[in-house]
Amino acid sequence: MLLSLFLASAWASSPYPGVLESELGMPCAPTCTVCHESNSGGGGTVTRDFGMALMAHGLSGMGHTATLTAALDTMATDAVDSDGDGTTDLDELVEGSDPNPDAEPFCNVVVPEYGCFGGQAAGVGFGALLGLGALRRRRRTTPANQAPRDS
Repeated sequence: MLLSLFLASAWASSPYPGVLESELGMPCAPTCTVCHESNSGGGGTVTRDFGMALMAHGLSGMGHTATLTAALDTMATDAVDSDGDGTTDLDELVEGSDPNPDAEPFCNVVVPEYGCFGGQAAGVGFGALLGLGALRRRRRTTPANQAPRDS
């Protein structure tokens, strides 16, 4: 009995971050703290505003992903804004932000851009410059008075 309670609480919402990511098209999976006090999660630890809103809109917990997707649909219809900033919770999640008050973004992915070409083209250009520099250095290390070999 005790083992089954432990397993239920440990497994309670482990699929939820991935479901949120895929259902909403998030740039990354949110941390467990989107709903729970800590990343340990577990039964009875939903304390964050977004998690409470999910529960108020039908989330039952215990890893039941169908109730999560139904709660997300209801929250979209109701335009829930847990932190009152004027952007709905689901729109914030789609942007990779935590919809709870005073929360940090989940997805701090910064793609550097340089000049007119942006990140990838600049990276290729920088790699080409490094390659040319290495080639020039190799040619300079060949003795100048060494005659070319005939085969």
